Amino acid sequence: MTTILEVALLGGFLCLDRVTLQTMISRPVMLGPLIGLFLGDPQTGIVIGANMELLWIDRVPVGAYTPPNDSIAAVVAAGIAILVGKSLGGATPALIALTVLIVAPIALVGQWVDRALAKSNDRLADDFETCIEAGDLSCLSRLQMRALAAHFLAVFAFIVIFMAAGLWIIEALYIRLSPAILRGLSRAYCLIPAVGVAVALTTIKVRGAIPLFAGTLVIAVLVREYLVR
Repeated sequence: MTTILEVALLGGFLCLDRVTLQTMISRPVMLGPLIGLFLGDPQTGIVIGANMELLWIDRVPVGAYTPPNDSIAAVVAAGIAILVGKSLGGATPALIALTVLIVAPIALVGQWVDRALAKSNDRLADDFETCIEAGDLSCLSRLQMRALAAHFLAVFAFIVIFMAAGLWIIEALYIRLSPAILRGLSRAYCLIPAVGVAVALTTIKVRGAIPLFAGTLVIAVLVREYLVR
């Protein structure tokens, strides 16, 4: 439980980037490796983060739209896969695939949390106007800190609840799966990135971008195969 609380503290702090500086550190492709580094398994964190990034990459916060919270999903998935892997002797491809498939939809619950937080921030608008009319800058700072604290506490609680439940569910499920299902999950481990790439391709609108993307991928594969040994 102590480790879950530590992951939730780190994840809650990093997820603040979604509503403050927006330096992109809250993206899954960054959060996964950071959580993995914290837990001593950055490789699993990279895989989890990359998969979560691809699966939700077509949902961007444009205008008033609130996208699924892929940041929370990445923190929860990376934490669960690494901790369950440590208890079972290593995060296997089958375990990673199972974790991603079960945890990815949590981003939709995180979307609901973000919407609730946004509505609560709307209620602070009247208080902001009162502070501005009174020329009280310290009041504005307090209101901003209140909004950030509410976001942090909500994300922290979310991560604690879903990690605690997910650790028990995924470990109990994984050790009971038949060899045939485990082999299927191992194959899914290779297919999930392909689905993510397909999602990413739907975001390409620039003419000629798809051939460029395909050519770059071929070059990367050739370099990896023949030059990186």
